[in-house]
Amino acid sequence: MSAQATYAPKVCPACSITFTPRRYDQSNCSRACKNTADNLAAARAKSVYQELYHWAKNSGRNGYGSCLTDLSKMARKWVKEDEEAGRAPPAIPMRIQNEQLTASYEARMKEADRMLAE
Repeated sequence: MSAQATYAPKVCPACSITFTPRRYDQSNCSRACKNTADNLAAARAKSVYQELYHWAKNSGRNGYGSCLTDLSKMARKWVKEDEEAGRAPPAIPMRIQNEQLTASYEARMKEADRMLAE
């Protein structure tokens, strides 16, 4: 009999229930919640794709600003829907986390250099 690894509890992004994952990369509490989250993400990705496609096709006529306005309206609507439904926010992509950490580190280093120069 082998010992099974235990992982820290997580919050399911689809139903907001706290659960203990069986695998290190498990993000949803059940297959049904994973399917729900995947379907929602796919529908939202399709909306973004359609907006960008029509902007690219008509870029000379429609303008870049209206595309960004429409995309930001969609994103704000989705944030509101998620908050009202009690869904957990999506994870921050690792690329953005790294950029934030790098920016924070650089700011601290500049502050330290400034203090040393005084």
